[in-house]
Amino acid sequence: MTIKLYKYHGDNRKIEKSIELVQTISNASVVETMDIINPVIILEVDQTFASVISFNYIYIQDLKRYYYVNNIEIMYNG
Repeated sequence: MTIKLYKYHGDNRKIEKSIELVQTISNASVVETMDIINPVIILEVDQTFASVISFNYIYIQDLKRYYYVNNIEIMYNG
């Protein structure tokens, strides 16, 4: 699944946003079943820790939806 990672510097409650693309990832995996409201996704990135947490919005192309990122967990097992 392909997703796009974005950064927004303002208040996430604002309706009209201007977000900047950080990275596009084509190897995203869904954890168990896909919840369209609160999806849990595993990303495999070859980046530094700072760049991994530099996004706060994602766009899931398969669902044609943007999501605010509520939580990021770093997994060190690859």
